[in-house]
Amino acid sequence: MKYRYKLERRKTVPLWIELAAVVGSLVVSLGVGAVLVLQSHTDLGLAYTALFQGAFGSREAILETLVQATPLIFTGLAMVVAYRANYINLGAEGQFLFGAIAATGVSLALPSAPRGVVIPLQILAGCLAGAAWALIPAVLKVRFGSSEIIVTVMLNSVADYFLSYLVSGPWKNPADYYNQTAIFAPAAHWPTLFSSRLHIGLVLGLVAALLVYYILWKTRIGYELRAVGENPVASRYKGISVNLIAIIAMSLSGALAGLGGVGEVCGIHHRLRAGLSKGYGWTGLTIALVAGLQPLGTVVAAILFGGLINGSSYMRIVTGVETALADAFQGIALVVVLVLMALVRFRVRRIPTDA
Repeated sequence: MKYRYKLERRKTVPLWIELAAVVGSLVVSLGVGAVLVLQSHTDLGLAYTALFQGAFGSREAILETLVQATPLIFTGLAMVVAYRANYINLGAEGQFLFGAIAATGVSLALPSAPRGVVIPLQILAGCLAGAAWALIPAVLKVRFGSSEIIVTVMLNSVADYFLSYLVSGPWKNPADYYNQTAIFAPAAHWPTLFSSRLHIGLVLGLVAALLVYYILWKTRIGYELRAVGENPVASRYKGISVNLIAIIAMSLSGALAGLGGVGEVCGIHHRLRAGLSKGYGWTGLTIALVAGLQPLGTVVAAILFGGLINGSSYMRIVTGVETALADAFQGIALVVVLVLMALVRFRVRRIPTDA
């Protein structure tokens, strides 16, 4: 008897197995990271102790970790929404930047507006700008069949160059040497929490996660979005408009990423500047996958990655290890989680064939 082998998706995967895969990916990532630390001739115990202390070892460390996690919550949620609809949105970075640009435009245009007016307008403008930027690849895909992967990646560069043009040209503060705008009026600064750099963006991120969970699992549009993500062909037969779902999913995804940009520029920097994003859009992809595309799990994963970013800086101070190790950890985590998720969600089936 001869056999052929077929890779097929498992019909159901218990939640505990997916959680075990996530935990396993983190453990393996830390193990591989340990090898990198040892290769740098650094004491492993000292390095990982410093990593933990810098991330969660004190009140100040925890608050700073939450600061780092806040934009990642938004970009992670943006990826969750898009991927649930089977749409590969690699443009969260550009949508993040356009959200920041739109919020800056509101802040500069309304220097005398009260806080109760300017902050809601910042949020609205940032969400609309992110959604509009995300609609470009969605419309191109729906209308012309263009690859959303290529278009979204290209639009990231366009957004980055446009931001650079603004802060070096029409919006540049002539009193500054660096390419950046003038400081926003105090009313345009987002309120902070616990007398720290942490701002209300964290609260908005938690609310957004709950809303995304509710939309995806408690509403009809969320059911249709997930159905299209699971099987677009079957969804068409059930009367679901796959094209409309793509538009809705990308609009919501872009709005979430744009809101992350609003929080970064209005809650942290209080001005638009070159190099605003530290790769938040790309890190959001890793976070969404590590979280298993679960909105609430995305918050936890974002905090863990925020701790990794914050802790790696402290680890460098204590041990001299380069902060580039944090980027290496993220890349390792992404590869490992993809492999483990593939193992738990798919199986190899042996099928007998006629000899």
